[in-house]
Amino acid sequence: MTGFPKDVQDIILARSSGMCEVMLPCCTYQAVEIQHRRARGAGGTKRPETSYASNGLAVCRPCHSFIESHPLVALEKGWRVPQALSPAQESVVWRQQRLWLDDFGGFERQEERDVG
Repeated sequence: MTGFPKDVQDIILARSSGMCEVMLPCCTYQAVEIQHRRARGAGGTKRPETSYASNGLAVCRPCHSFIESHPLVALEKGWRVPQALSPAQESVVWRQQRLWLDDFGGFERQEERDVG
């Protein structure tokens, strides 16, 4: 699991409880990689939010492979975020529910956002 500082990896893995946060039909359930929702780019990036917990998803290898090979589906589900957008402001389908990830290991569900 590379690309995120160790403390951010720990936040993402604690949020996931070590389980894949995508859970497609091909899922093995054990999170072994961290998917950048907004990619770092070939030359890297200086944007600090690229290394925030809201930009990472703990995933199994099959789900990670699916995300990488199906970019349009990944964008629709929030597993990928366009470069112009902030991952914390973009919802994600997380274990079959739509929610927003924060940078502290938490999340907010759609209905909580509608009420609040």
